[in-house]
Amino acid sequence: MRVIFAKRLVRFHDELVRTLCEKEYFSAPLYANQYVERLYRAINETLPNRLSVDAPFRFVRRFGRALQMARIRMNRRTEWYVFFHVVRLRNGEIVLLVRHLATNHEVAQHVR
Repeated sequence: MRVIFAKRLVRFHDELVRTLCEKEYFSAPLYANQYVERLYRAINETLPNRLSVDAPFRFVRRFGRALQMARIRMNRRTEWYVFFHVVRLRNGEIVLLVRHLATNHEVAQHVR
C-alpha cells in the first residue's frame, strides 16, 4: 500500500510554508518548511495504518464519494485531518490518494 499526494497538495506545501511564516507560527521559512516536511512524512509513513472514517458531507461534496478521513496530531494544539480515497489498481495494488489537508480549526465544526 502506498500514499500519493494529489498535484494540488504539492503546490499546497509551498503555500503552507508561506502562510505559517506570515502568521508568525514560525520565525523563519526554514523552520516552517521542516514542520511541513515532517507533516508530509508522517502522512506518508503512517496513513496506511491509521484508523479512518467516512469524511463529513461538506468534504465529500467537494472531493468526491467514498472519501475517507484520518487524523494526525503534530503537537499539543494542532491535529491535521487527511482526506483521501482508497484506490485499487488493476494489478491489485492499493493506493491512498490524498486529496486535502486541513487543521482541526477548519474541520472541528463538521466532525462529531
